[in-house]
Amino acid sequence: MDSELSGATVLALVESVYAAGCDPRQWQRLADEVHALLPGIAFTTHLDAPATGQAAYSAGIAPEYLESYAAHYHAQNPYSALLARLQEGKVYCSAMLGTRAWIEQHPFYHEWLKPAGNFTYGTSVVLARDRRRLMRVSLDIPERLGRMEETCARLLARLGPHMTRAFEVNERLGAAVATESALNALLERIDGAAFVVGAHARAMGHNAEAEDLLRAGWLVRIDPAGRVSFPDPHADAAFRQALAVALGAPKDGVPFAFQVAGEGGDLSVMVLPLRPVAGSAAASPAAPRALLTVRQPDSDAAAVPGHLLKALYGLTCAEIEVVLQIATGVSVADAADVLDVAPRLRVDHHR
Repeated sequence: MDSELSGATVLALVESVYAAGCDPRQWQRLADEVHALLPGIAFTTHLDAPATGQAAYSAGIAPEYLESYAAHYHAQNPYSALLARLQEGKVYCSAMLGTRAWIEQHPFYHEWLKPAGNFTYGTSVVLARDRRRLMRVSLDIPERLGRMEETCARLLARLGPHMTRAFEVNERLGAAVATESALNALLERIDGAAFVVGAHARAMGHNAEAEDLLRAGWLVRIDPAGRVSFPDPHADAAFRQALAVALGAPKDGVPFAFQVAGEGGDLSVMVLPLRPVAGSAAASPAAPRALLTVRQPDSDAAAVPGHLLKALYGLTCAEIEVVLQIATGVSVADAADVLDVAPRLRVDHHR
């Protein structure tokens, strides 16, 4: 009975688990592999909110029964309320959730479990639970293979921790893709050339106007290591200093906006912090980034576009006035004195 759980067999399944962690489309491959290893036993991952009853990937249950479960029978499933309270990471067999007499009293047994495969035995493990959903894996076992329940439980116990980590990788990758998409959309809405820059001045994205500047090569460049730099030494020094502050180095009185000579006149260069917001509980905190823009200045007196500050940080008009002072290298305290306002703001240049 333990031949299905040989080290080589489990190792091959673990490799498939981590392949699915990198590419969610591979979860179906894992389901098919487990079903092939245990013929007649259904393998299902439940990844969506419990209210929808959606089985994300499954093998061993006919498609029409999966559809009927999602459309109707998930609401009748007496196990759902129990699964929502189970200890994460612990494998449960059907007898631990309810007696045979108990399940046979429910319409769900007669209308779905029995027609779908006479699944009177089974094992489940809750991989993760949060306010949005409950992620679990189950092996549904027909009556004729009830003797395999213990073997299936051992298999889930060995695969469960790896599957949990693989789902966390899915979450991180998904969050990263969503973040990059949002940043790209932000860059394309900015008037002028715009870059997202990380630690060591490494470029992490740019818009079409920035691409035009890079092709020209006279104002800003990206070296083979992916670092942004300015050919002009004074502009590059100002950029490096402003970037350090934008990424979190606490230093007052450093201008985050400056002007450089362009082919058609002076251009305004601005370096602003892009602080990450809290995301998925499974995702690691994102590293600090900065927004670098190069554009025609709004006026001789204001190199920083107030509308962009308002859009990025939700600043009031008074706060924007303070920021415009700070942009030139004036300290927060001096800027507050000049404008006769309190020096403590909701957003300052260290944020």
